[in-house]
This record gives sequence, C-alpha cells and structure tokens, in this order.
Amino acid sequence: MVILSLKKDLETNLLSAEITPENRLLSDFLETEIQQDRAYIDYLLNQATMLENLPFEINGNAYGLILTNVDYKITALYSDEMTSGPLPDLLDILRQWREFLQPE
Repeated sequence: MVILSLKKDLETNLLSAEITPENRLLSDFLETEIQQDRAYIDYLLNQATMLENLPFEINGNAYGLILTNVDYKITALYSDEMTSGPLPDLLDILRQWREFLQPE
C-alpha cells in the first residue's frame, strides 16, 4: 500500500509529495509534471480506465509515463532513472492529488 502526504508551500503555491514507501522519481513526477493541473490528472485517469487505450504512453517536460492494464512505468527523459508499480497504486495517488486540489 502506498501512502501519500501532500503539502502546499504558501509562498510559492507549489505542491510537494512524500510517498511511503519512498519513491523519489514518482514524487518528482507528481511535483513537476502534474503540479496543479487538474485537467492533466483527469486526462490520465480517463486514459487509464479505458482499457482499449492501454498501453498508453505520454511524455512531459522531464518524464515519460507508460500505463498498461496492470502497471505504470515512469522514466526520466534526461537520465537512466526509472520507477514502476501497480497501476491501481498510481490511480489512487492521482485521485488523492486531485482531491487535494479541490477548492476549500
């Protein structure tokens, strides 16, 4: 089970993520590629839940993301770093991130 802790810097308005068990690459992906983009989160959730779209691949500014019907893979575009895990874990994290962005 993945545990996500989100924080918002009130000065910069940027979000940061702590993930347990630690997964720095996934945290960096969320903090740089996702940040506060609700539409991007919704797009990824939609692509992941439509099985006919899988496998699905998208590249951002610093990371690439591949979704299959069972797992996800995040690769750094400018290094050899890579992380992967079960797709349901990523979907749960994206939903938590999206919920955190909801207006108070």
